[in-house]
Amino acid sequence: AGAGAMAYLRLLALVTFGHFWLVMERAARAELAAGNGDAGFLEAKCLTAKHFFDRPLPRAAGLAAEVQAGADTMMAFPDDRF
Repeated sequence: AGAGAMAYLRLLALVTFGHFWLVMERAARAELAAGNGDAGFLEAKCLTAKHFFDRPLPRAAGLAAEVQAGADTMMAFPDDRF
């Protein structure tokens, strides 16, 4: 279980941040559509969300593969080789 712990935590963080960026982007778009708030700030919020979805979030696929790979290769090393 410990072999994939770091990858799992990073994956969880990306998915959690992705969820909240989606919530914030939807709220910003709703405010823009209603003509409320500071349009520049809200548009920047949407662009920041897009950046997150385009750049950091795709790393989740690799982290998921790392988590699913299991611990076999790590555990194959004898203790004295660490």
